[in-house]
Amino acid sequence: MSVPYVRYVCLSDTHFGEEDSLLTCLRSDAYRCDPRHASPTLTHLVEALRHLLAGQEGAPKPTLLLNGDILELAFASYSQSLATFERFMELVVSPGRELFDKVVYLPGNHDHHVWEIARETQYVSQVLRNHHYDDGPPPPIHATPLALDGHPPLVSFLLDPLMRHVRGVDDPTAYLDYPVFIAYPNLGLFHPTRDRCVVLHHGHFLESLYFAMSALRRKLFPEDPPVQTVAQAESENWAWIDFVWSLLGRSGDAGMRAEVLYKRLQYPMNLRSFIAELAKRIAQGSDLPLIPGDWMEEKILHLIFSRAAERLGGERCRPGDSDESDVRQGLDRYLFELTYRQLAEEHGEVPSEVAFVFGHTHKPFERLVEDPRGVPVEVYNTGGWAVDNADRLAARGASVVLISDDLQVVSLRVYHDGSDEPAVQIGAVGPGAEPFRARVAAFVQQDQGPWQQLAATITSEAAARRRHLRRLFGQAS
Repeated sequence: MSVPYVRYVCLSDTHFGEEDSLLTCLRSDAYRCDPRHASPTLTHLVEALRHLLAGQEGAPKPTLLLNGDILELAFASYSQSLATFERFMELVVSPGRELFDKVVYLPGNHDHHVWEIARETQYVSQVLRNHHYDDGPPPPIHATPLALDGHPPLVSFLLDPLMRHVRGVDDPTAYLDYPVFIAYPNLGLFHPTRDRCVVLHHGHFLESLYFAMSALRRKLFPEDPPVQTVAQAESENWAWIDFVWSLLGRSGDAGMRAEVLYKRLQYPMNLRSFIAELAKRIAQGSDLPLIPGDWMEEKILHLIFSRAAERLGGERCRPGDSDESDVRQGLDRYLFELTYRQLAEEHGEVPSEVAFVFGHTHKPFERLVEDPRGVPVEVYNTGGWAVDNADRLAARGASVVLISDDLQVVSLRVYHDGSDEPAVQIGAVGPGAEPFRARVAAFVQQDQGPWQQLAATITSEAAARRRHLRRLFGQAS
């Protein structure tokens, strides 16, 4: 049997450009993004990965999979996010320093607009310019096929100029050897035997919040059938996702206010007092129709704002572990219904072995979940690199997910928000993953210096961000 090697490296929830992200560099004189430099954590993370991959000499370079919320387009400016992403690319694909053979980007909710730009560009450049239809061109796509191979790749028009700059390609018409390929909302990796696949998705569609427009449609028109496909889920909800989670970073002072409000969702007592004060101010300053008296107006507004905050916060804003019932409900709806249907339609059947990798919640884990067939499915969450709370929260952290050439999955937990844990935790739940897990563990143990440096840097950088959050919001309760 051949020795397994790392074929894919998966990162998610880097939130480049957001000051609270450990992978965004901060200025020395202010708590603000410094897009001119790579952050210390980002630098040491890449160096640790470089040492890890150097141990598998002779193997082909892996592919980098960026599984959503890579750019922070909700709570950071375009310039901050894009420049920080460019610093990352300089570390991993600059000439002579190429760590990966290609880059595949799956947008999430905070960078959903990367998908919108890619699909609209594809529609203009490939469909409208080349169509010869008597009844007009076809509608724009709302999802890419699971497999990258076998269809024209979608590239990122937004990120193409940055990659040209990194690669030193000055001519905008010249061939770019490192384009950023776009897949959305799912990417499927398939074993040659077709009996195993790994599905990647950012994770936002696991929460009912991101089906809000679908739910509203069926409340207004209960006779409409439920969502049937991944593409339909996106087509009904994309505008809501794009507006709320990908455009606020371009909204100037209004976007900054929205960011502060969102961060309050992390602090229950702080948020409750804010909602109470907001409801009181509105009730005293306005007369709401059909509601008698300021007291009643205040009570009703308080209830509405509290319910809205609970929904908008989602899993990321809950302090504890991902609730098993919530995760399972999302998997039942999105993975086992919509994505399994996509697998069956595009590949004839659902493979006998399935692994699912997502992020979004900032709470990394590995577990086995049984699908409707009674077959165990490997589920991995990559966590997130943003320090969301002034307090340490044991459930929060970040992992790097590694996928082997035979599609076995291993998780490297490198950021532990709840402690200054220096050791890399190596997790795997797949029954066939042990040889790959053992090989990765051997690489990490042989050269612990870069990993220890990374852990020390994370401890220092996370502490600085907690101090800032404590000044803004106080201790979480």
